[in-house]
Amino acid sequence: MAVNPAFNGAGTTLSSGYYIRNFYSAARNARTTAGRRDMSNPELTQADGAALRRAVRSLSRSEFTETQDEDIRNKAMAYVETYNHMLASASESSDDRILRSAKQMKALTQSYASELDKIGITVNDDGTLESREARLSTSPLSKLEKLFSKDSGFMQKISAHSRKIERQSDALLTEEAQRRAAKRTASQGTVTDPGSAGSTSSGAAGSSAAGSPATAAAQIVSAAMDLDMLSHTGIGGHINLTL
Repeated sequence: MAVNPAFNGAGTTLSSGYYIRNFYSAARNARTTAGRRDMSNPELTQADGAALRRAVRSLSRSEFTETQDEDIRNKAMAYVETYNHMLASASESSDDRILRSAKQMKALTQSYASELDKIGITVNDDGTLESREARLSTSPLSKLEKLFSKDSGFMQKISAHSRKIERQSDALLTEEAQRRAAKRTASQGTVTDPGSAGSTSSGAAGSSAAGSPATAAAQIVSAAMDLDMLSHTGIGGHINLTL
């Protein structure tokens, strides 16, 4: 959905595009279609969860007065786009906890469909939101306050679901980072034995010692001399190898 410009009104207002950028300040690529294509699903759900919580916080901290009227409506439109991003990424997750939170969030929003419709926000059949600018720009401010103020149960629950998704995404990203680190460590700890084509040996101390120059020299001496003879002649106790 395209980001709409600021509603017309007296004084200086901030556009919905400004608020989108603010909500995604920690993950700027996640607010654009092109940027989102280059991100993994856990990265998207983490970014969207954080952005939606910022959207809720921004709306909840608003003073629902005429002086902030246009800003509040633009925040509401930015909230709609952020919510749709959150729903899209969470619905495509392979993680059961994130899928469950997305399902609960959709059910919650559907339960407020009538109230949202009254201010100009439609809940579509697939759970996404659609803003109707003409209605949203003229809806009584008191109705927006009922839905979006800090005392709104709707906002509090949306924030809770967003936090769950964000935290689970953080956990998934941490697990993935640990797997990559373990893979790199395993790769660095396996070396090729130059004396045997195609064979490998571990980088452990015991294996390293087995392939060391000292060991190779000892093997040459052992092969060249009869150790029993050395032990009888006394030579075996006084061999010095210079490497």
